[in-house]
Amino acid sequence: MHGYELRKRLGTTIGPLWAVSFGSLYPCLKRLRKADLIAEAETTPRRKRRRKGATTTTTTTKTRRARKVYEITPEGEAYFFDQLEQGAVYDTDRFQTRFAFFRYLPRESRILALERRKAYLQEKLIEFKESLRATKEKIDAYSLSLIEHGMQATEQDIQWLESLIDAERGRATMPTGPAATPT
Repeated sequence: MHGYELRKRLGTTIGPLWAVSFGSLYPCLKRLRKADLIAEAETTPRRKRRRKGATTTTTTTKTRRARKVYEITPEGEAYFFDQLEQGAVYDTDRFQTRFAFFRYLPRESRILALERRKAYLQEKLIEFKESLRATKEKIDAYSLSLIEHGMQATEQDIQWLESLIDAERGRATMPTGPAATPT
């Protein structure tokens, strides 16, 4: 894909989480190319389009510079799968980014990553409850509300992970629809 197409695809995949800017995409592509994780594919120059309704008597067509089209190398593919396998269960942003690409992992790897994330969140929930028990009388209503919100969000995430694990194990069905269908 060329940069614009890649940005568009990433926007579809992780767009609700983060917007990918050209200012971050192209330096990243440069680093990946330098590390031989991607390579420039052979392309042909594009023909410049004539504006609709333009009246020109010249018969020559200018040629634009060819777009840089990138393709993943075998090393890049190995790196991609290695990054997915690592899981990043402790960092919500990293977990969500990897989760967006879970369809590329084998089922057992997905289950393992989901179970590790669930175990981490269960530990966090215990910490929330201990913090609440220890400080409930000493903190203001806003801090108390923040802790309670964290507990509710963590409990909800644990339930979500349990449903995904059950679906992966075949005990339930995965959500269906356009957003759930891999491309």
